[in-house]
Amino acid sequence: MIKSTAIVCIIWTVFLTGVSFLAMGEGSALSTVIGGALATANLVLLALIWKVIFNKKNIALMALVIIFKYLIFGVILILISRQSWIDPMGFVLGMSTLVLAILTSTWLNLYSQKK
Repeated sequence: MIKSTAIVCIIWTVFLTGVSFLAMGEGSALSTVIGGALATANLVLLALIWKVIFNKKNIALMALVIIFKYLIFGVILILISRQSWIDPMGFVLGMSTLVLAILTSTWLNLYSQKK
């Protein structure tokens, strides 16, 4: 499920980058790509980390990973948002691809089960 969600996230990023380019220009499109890449990387890293945690069955490791993952993610978001060339609207549009991918993957999964 995670792999298909990551693929759908990339598809949404490409689509929204095109829309962003047509509607708001190059800067916004680049910001959309960066936001989408960060959202996809976050999903993929989360899946890899959870796989390791479930294999080791270590609660302390899980808590530590959650704290540091979101701390690092927050620092990255702050550093990116301080860049003057980043278009906030494009970046948020790119970050929203994860939510769109989760909704799309869930819908596709439910639709395929009904057949």
